[in-house]
Amino acid sequence: MKIKIIFLIMISRLVRGIGMGLGASAIAFIIWFLFFSVDEYKYFWAFLAILQFFVGYLMYRFAYSYIYDE
Repeated sequence: MKIKIIFLIMISRLVRGIGMGLGASAIAFIIWFLFFSVDEYKYFWAFLAILQFFVGYLMYRFAYSYIYDE
């Protein structure tokens, strides 16, 4: 039983790390595309980066709530 709990904690921390990575890279992409890019599709790419941020946030929130609710 203890191995299952340790495994769930490791998976949760991995998912939280992936979510944080997606969120941090999305913030960098948003700043790049809105302020420094000269691409004609920069608003489209910025919109996709905003979606990436929300996906990362949701992954982080799910993993964080799952480990502390269980």
